[in-house]
Amino acid sequence: AGVMGAFTGGLWSCLLIGSSLATRGEVALVVADLGFKQCHLDHHVFVTLILVAVCAAILAPFLIAAASWQYRHSL
Repeated sequence: AGVMGAFTGGLWSCLLIGSSLATRGEVALVVADLGFKQCHLDHHVFVTLILVAVCAAILAPFLIAAASWQYRHSL
């Protein structure tokens, strides 16, 4: 999706689409939980995946706001 945004709308469109998809962290949490319960993931990897999903969910709205502002002003 981000690649198509780069072809059609440039860098800011690409960042806007990509950061909008970054908030899909609940899927990563479910997969990480299943992997940990089935002993496919070490405790350290599980904690890292949880932290990345939480950070992405927290930072994504700010990145979306900045990218949309830049995209609107670059038109």
